[in-house]
Amino acid sequence: MIEIANLNQISIDLVELIAPLLALTLSIGIGLWAKDALDALIKGLTFRADTAIEEGCTVYIDGDKATIIKIGIFKTTFQITNGRGVTWRYVPNKRIEFLKLEKVIEPPEDDGHIGLYTDNK
Repeated sequence: MIEIANLNQISIDLVELIAPLLALTLSIGIGLWAKDALDALIKGLTFRADTAIEEGCTVYIDGDKATIIKIGIFKTTFQITNGRGVTWRYVPNKRIEFLKLEKVIEPPEDDGHIGLYTDNK
């Protein structure tokens, strides 16, 4: 017969073996999640800090005319107008760099000058 003291010892040994492995697995999982979250945060702040593109700008996103509704920390909201109507597209900021994003620039009003427009104030 197996003594009860030996069974208790076996269960304690198993806990001592499994607990560090569980803690290690959990630590790796949290570390990978934190890395992705930090990467998305940095890309969101970088995109938001870019003065060339801001909320309200008209852009073309993958060939569709769109207006930037909101630039958030983790995602950007575009209102897209195409032949199907108006839709909103939510794009994670870490995916922005993979989109074909073109800003629509309105030329200055015709002030009689020919050539490049300069502001001589």
